[in-house]
Amino acid sequence: MVLGFLGSMSPATRLEYRLDLDLAPDLIDSAPREVRRIVEKRLEAVDVQIAEIRVPTPDTLHVVVSSQDPEVIEDVRQYVERQGRLRFQVVHSNTPPKLETDCLERKEGEYDDALFKWAASYRKWRSGRSDGPPPARPEAPKYIARRKWERQNPEEGLDSPLVPTTLMVLENEPRYIVHGSDIESANLALDMNGLPALAFVMTSEGARRLSALTGTHFGRQLASVFDERILQAPSIKDRITSDGIVTGRFTEEEVDSMVMLLEAGSLPVPLVHESTVDGDTEPFRL
Repeated sequence: MVLGFLGSMSPATRLEYRLDLDLAPDLIDSAPREVRRIVEKRLEAVDVQIAEIRVPTPDTLHVVVSSQDPEVIEDVRQYVERQGRLRFQVVHSNTPPKLETDCLERKEGEYDDALFKWAASYRKWRSGRSDGPPPARPEAPKYIARRKWERQNPEEGLDSPLVPTTLMVLENEPRYIVHGSDIESANLALDMNGLPALAFVMTSEGARRLSALTGTHFGRQLASVFDERILQAPSIKDRITSDGIVTGRFTEEEVDSMVMLLEAGSLPVPLVHESTVDGDTEPFRL
């Protein structure tokens, strides 16, 4: 598959990636095609010249950039590698005691171990070395702990970097979560203070789910979690249905990046950067 803007034999840089299917062997048939589609859509949305996107093997992806400028290459890596996953998740508690945090970390570790064992069993079943139905994926922990990200020095305004602050415990059962895949569109907006914010419109099914979630949990906090970072966690005061806004003292660039990622879709599996090869001059293939 090609995204083409330049002629053959132009100096370029090749970013080589591996699709991390270690914990998602059940996606081996669908993930490569979906990852390529998402990466193409992301890069079409930004002002970067891409010579070609190659898929040498089902679990590898090469992005050939028609530049050797380190800043351009770093920007492309940001566009390609971010998971781009948003979810709305009910908060269980704020600032948990260390004993509870340690317990949650242990349970997440146990879940990761169970995932590795399940993945090995699934690959064995898929290869025909195991009879019967496919092994069941382990259940995720009921609660997880994530941090809210805020400006390090609010008095410096939007020039201050975002840093992890308050630790929050989130309800992690499906009935407490609405995923960003239920968002139909997203765009840059302004909050009540005139700062950039992320506005979104839900699909009809997403609106139904978000309405049910917020209508059931009046008074509780609802966290907006983007790539495992809590952006905001306001109390639910009204039922949210078809549209909403995520605030967090963002810059315009940060919101634009989130909009681009949401519009293109979240990666089904992580992309692991394996190497950067300068001077890629393979002919441009149509």
